[in-house]
Amino acid sequence: MKKFFKILGVILGIFIVIIFFSYQFFFTKINFDKNIKDDQRIKNLDKKVFWNFGFEQINKPKKISTDFTIDGKPNDTINFTFHAYQSEKYRNIGQFQVHFSTGYNGINIFLYRLKNKFRTEIDEFSDNVVENENKKRYKIISEKLTLDKENYKKNDSVFGILEIQFEDLVNNSKTNSISYFRAKME
Repeated sequence: MKKFFKILGVILGIFIVIIFFSYQFFFTKINFDKNIKDDQRIKNLDKKVFWNFGFEQINKPKKISTDFTIDGKPNDTINFTFHAYQSEKYRNIGQFQVHFSTGYNGINIFLYRLKNKFRTEIDEFSDNVVENENKKRYKIISEKLTLDKENYKKNDSVFGILEIQFEDLVNNSKTNSISYFRAKME
């Protein structure tokens, strides 16, 4: 029995080391800037117009939450929304989502926050289902997230900037994107 617990302890130790190194290598440090809410680009969100492909009443946000742009080409017309979610049990775990949808297809950019680090995943979706189409289309090359503070509670305001460079594995192209955002923590 003593040998069993010794082996179990070694396995548990290896598991903890693997999780620690995964956290260190697969998550990126978040930058914090308490003054980011005063950035003019965030204030300019009030001047932007949300366009939902002519379906103005469907999924139209009350307030513009992001001006996500690709290749740094700013636009006054917005198609993306931003959502912030916080774990009810653990204040160090959260998720941010930049979302775009035509009603038939779209893209989700998920940011998984764990304490003061984050990980980005880009997911494309469509109502055109193709069998065995499980491959990831986008590969994250670099990512930078700046938030206004480290800890949030439900209904707190969230302000930040997200910068992502990613590769489209289908078209073999690299793209730079940036998002200035604000939201209420859900």
